[in-house]
Parts: sequence; structure tokens; C-alpha cells
Amino acid sequence: MEQKRFESVPSRKIESGTEVLVEAIENIKQEVLQSVFSERLATYGISESRELLSKDRIHFDLPQEKKNIAEYRRATKSFHVSPFWVTERFAGVDQRIAACMVACHEQTHYVSHHDCSIVSETEDEVVIREQVGMNEIFKIGKKEMGTNKLAIIGSGQQFTFLNEGVTELFAREVLNEYLQRDPAFADIDKQQEFFEKLPKLELAYNPIVVVVEQLISSVAKRTMVDEYMVREALYAAMFRGEAMSDPVLVQAFDEMFGEGFTQKFANQGIKQDASEILNHLAQ
Repeated sequence: MEQKRFESVPSRKIESGTEVLVEAIENIKQEVLQSVFSERLATYGISESRELLSKDRIHFDLPQEKKNIAEYRRATKSFHVSPFWVTERFAGVDQRIAACMVACHEQTHYVSHHDCSIVSETEDEVVIREQVGMNEIFKIGKKEMGTNKLAIIGSGQQFTFLNEGVTELFAREVLNEYLQRDPAFADIDKQQEFFEKLPKLELAYNPIVVVVEQLISSVAKRTMVDEYMVREALYAAMFRGEAMSDPVLVQAFDEMFGEGFTQKFANQGIKQDASEILNHLAQ
């Protein structure tokens, strides 16, 4: 994130923008958004109720000096987003729709979170696996004598890039469906303008989405399956907690795109150039 660009924005504009974002979140009809998610999850065979995070737990309050554009705080079960990032990166489109877009993305992360599990344990340490969508997170915890607490001494994750792309694609579909069900939320012309300009905005998600869409297209061609079905399979895997590190999937993707492809994709960072991944997909 370029701090100088943020510093050039007048504080009054940021403050006014934050008010618009907060008001937009307050005006989201939670029951309508919940129904959109629930109906989609049902198509993936997920019948249990997965309640969305209450909208009053989505805050646009991360300070300008924060490197993160959004973060989830387990202690309070709340999302915190940088209003500077939203105002900057969604410039030129309706800010109320932008706030709703952010909410859809973060809610997708929330309902695709899966329980932690212990991978291995010794007398002194525990290795814990956590999965958020397709993102597999591993933490090494050192046991504290006389307590049930763990001191995290190491961590790592894989498939973060893929997870962000699939999450963003799904969230955009959810946003579109929500706006159709709640037409009073935003003017139809502003909705059309938003979706037309969205792929051209300076969002970190956009180049990731390009790669994931290429993945979908390439898999569809190689397997002779409709792209829609491939996309839906990725969404289902995200919500069901199916691990991309499964040996069967690793072998399948490596056979399609070359030996070692899946591991490269697993290690691909969000801010790293993804041209090598695209080259594999184009083969």
C-alpha cells in the first residue's frame, strides 16, 4: 500500500467517505444477504445453518499507518477494514456498493472458515492446522507449563492466492444477487457502472481473479467440462473445506499443468507476480 497516495487525500474527504461506508453497511438487509448465502451453500450440499457475521461487527476503522487492508479479530469476532483503502481503490464508483462488496468478501471468508485440527503433538509442542476456504494455515505452538495456553512460535500457509481469488469471484456473484433482491440499496445505473469498472480498478484482487478465471478456463478445456461446473466445483471445495493439498488433487493438477505446478500455486503470494502460473495454465 502506498502511504504517500493516502497522505495526499484530504482528511475531510476520508472522514466523509468513512461515514458513507458505515451508513452503507447499516443499510444492508442482513436477512436478504443471509438468504443469498444460504441458498448458494445449499447447492453445494451444505444444509447446516452458517450464520453470517452481524453487520455491526464490520468496522471501517483501521488506521492509515496499518499495512493490512482488512483483518479479522477472533476475540471480538469482528472485521476491521481500512477506509483509506476503500476510498482510494474504489475511487470513481459508488462507495455504498463498494462497502457492500467488501462486506460480501469478508462474509465469504467468515462462512468458509473450518475448525482447527491437531496435525501432530509432542510433550512440548503442537502443530495446528486451520483452514479458511482453500487457505491452509499451520501454526506451531509451544506448551506453557502449568497452563492450557500455547505460545505460537512458528506459522505458515499455502493456497492463500487461490483462496483470495475464488473468494472474490464468489463475493462478486453474491453482491450482484443481493443488489437484485434489494434494488433500493443502489440505483441501477450505479450498479451497472460499478460492475463495468470493477475489473479495471487498482485492486489487488483483480490480477488474482484473472489467474483464477484462467485456471477455470484451462481446467474446463482439458477435462471437457463446462466452465460453470468448474467454477461451482471450486466454490463447493471452498465451503466444504476440501484441501487442495489432497494427493489426488495434487496429482490431477500436476498432470494437467506440469509436475510441481500445484506446489508453485500453493506458494504463490498475493503480491507476487503470477506470470509463471499463467504460463503453466496456458500450456
